[in-house]
Amino acid sequence: MEWFIRQFIKLVELGASHGQQSLSGARGSTQAQASGEQAPSEAISEVLSALPLAIAADGVMVPFRPTPKTPKGKIQWREVKVAILARLGTRLTRAKKSVPQLLRRRLVAVLGDIDQFIPYCNSKPANKTLNRPQASSG
Repeated sequence: MEWFIRQFIKLVELGASHGQQSLSGARGSTQAQASGEQAPSEAISEVLSALPLAIAADGVMVPFRPTPKTPKGKIQWREVKVAILARLGTRLTRAKKSVPQLLRRRLVAVLGDIDQFIPYCNSKPANKTLNRPQASSG
């Protein structure tokens, strides 16, 4: 039992470390986006770029308090728009059956209305990593 607890603690510490790295990277990207800079785009292979792009989006109302991390104050309901963008691929199961698979998934969430949301979905990094490459003339 002690071994299991030690392994669990190692996993939690490792996860916390990776979580902090992801969070700091997300903060940097958010700050860059807020200052008008474009986030760096990821390279995408020709095979992946040829797959169909699926986009699903929705809006939800989320409760916010005027004083963060406390239950004090009147709840303010604000709109949050969320989208997932993914390439639709397929994979073979052990039974050799072809099943759909989401590849290169990206999540976009914006606190605000649709007018604030659309630019994030149409940003250049999203286009470079998710859209098909443009054919060159010549």
